[in-house]
Amino acid sequence: MATDIIDHKQLEERQRQSEIIVSSTTGILALLDKNYTYVTVNPAYLRIVKKKYDQVIGKKAIQIFGEAFFNKVIKPNGDLCLTGEEVHFEEWFDFPATGKRYMEINYYPHFGVDNEIKGFVVSGRDITDRKQAEEELERYRNQLEELVEERTQQLELSQRQLLHSEKLASLGKLTGALSHEFNNPLQGLRNILDILSSSIPINKDAKLDKLAKIGISECDRMARMIFGLRSFNKPSTGQISPVCINKCLEEVLILQNKLFEEKNIQVNTSFSDNLPLADAVEDQIKQVLLNIIQNCTDSISGVGQITLTTEAQDSSIIIKFEDTGCGIFEGDKKYLFEPFFSTKVAEQGTGLGLSISYGIIRDHGGEIKVASELNKGTTVVICLPIKGETNKADSTLS
Repeated sequence: MATDIIDHKQLEERQRQSEIIVSSTTGILALLDKNYTYVTVNPAYLRIVKKKYDQVIGKKAIQIFGEAFFNKVIKPNGDLCLTGEEVHFEEWFDFPATGKRYMEINYYPHFGVDNEIKGFVVSGRDITDRKQAEEELERYRNQLEELVEERTQQLELSQRQLLHSEKLASLGKLTGALSHEFNNPLQGLRNILDILSSSIPINKDAKLDKLAKIGISECDRMARMIFGLRSFNKPSTGQISPVCINKCLEEVLILQNKLFEEKNIQVNTSFSDNLPLADAVEDQIKQVLLNIIQNCTDSISGVGQITLTTEAQDSSIIIKFEDTGCGIFEGDKKYLFEPFFSTKVAEQGTGLGLSISYGIIRDHGGEIKVASELNKGTTVVICLPIKGETNKADSTLS
């Protein structure tokens, strides 16, 4: 009898000590039996479920959390724990008292004195602050990676543009030297033909006179081409000046005439007679015009047409390029002005032409638009401010 009293007192003391431990735990803690009935919980657990002690003890978990949450979270993990397995996981929970919190949850089997599983213990701690800090760090990391990627692309673009500029500079020097060497003998040849034509008696040799005049005409054509090459490839000063867009187009077309003939492309022009001047860096504008005309040419296989028009609208000069080429896939249109994007094979394009052109037109206070229909053709429209209409304060463009 005395032994039973001692055992009962020891059991009560152990239970009291267990309750003290449970109550003093800062994280949530609950003991449930095999039927998912609450045996004991600590104050932290009561706070998150927003209930009092006697409203939880003796109740089943499904009564506290509802059927959906019980079947989704508590029962699957509890069933596994009742087989002797520990369960650990992290998840977002929406508690009645605290709202959404990110919790670290642990399920431990609870063994009786006979070493049999009597239930399970659920413990957990709120790690929302840590989770939010990790997510914030991840956002910063992603932003940094995007920034590094963007800057890397900018550096690659700058490097290729520099290489392109160096090549153009070298080509300009070479063109200037060759133009000078060609121009002198060409002028001499023209003088000879001119003298020959003048020395032929009138009505004596019409055929020879005609050939001499054709020779003079061809010399003049070559001279214009050489002048166009020298003008196009001269070093850029970056200086903004009044520019005649019609004249720029004519000079660029001279450079492409041979290719138009080879590809059997008909070029139609409709230039406004009273087109105002543009405030621009002339060689940069020529670079844009040449690039777009080359794109029009490349898009045409077989017989085709390119139509160029210029006109003034309000405070803008409108330059329109229309071709009857292959057109552009709908999915490719959004990438047209991105660096390194090209629909051409590697040998035909670097994917920098339109990107550089877009940047040049933007820096001039203008805009460039593209409309295209697959297998029907493409239209490119450039809008440039009329001289004196630009709001840019800088007098130079790099």
